[in-house]
Formats: sequence, C-alpha cells, structure tokens
Amino acid sequence: MFEIINALFFLIKTGCQWKLLPNDFPKWRTVYEFYRKWISIGFFDRMTQELNAMAQGIR
Repeated sequence: MFEIINALFFLIKTGCQWKLLPNDFPKWRTVYEFYRKWISIGFFDRMTQELNAMAQGIR
C-alpha cells in the first residue's frame, strides 16, 4: 500500500503518464485501479477534510 501511495505522489509531482510510471513502483494498472477505487468512494475528499480539521485543531 505504501508503494501505491508513493506512486500516486510521483505521478502528481512529475505529471508523468500512467504508462510511464517507473519500474520502481507497482505496475501502472495496479496503481490506477487503486486510484479509481479510492476516487469512487470519496477517499481523497474525506482525507482532505480530516487533514484540514486536524490542522485547525478541531480533532
């Protein structure tokens, strides 16, 4: 799971295309499937809300 998240950070930082993800990370299809699943369940929206609440001292 750590490598999936690292791959997503790499994609965001570099603007790399999915298929050009370096071999140091899991296969691009694996990373993409996790990304699609997390988007569909609203994972990133909830994570952003939680981090904002923590930063504001609410939680």
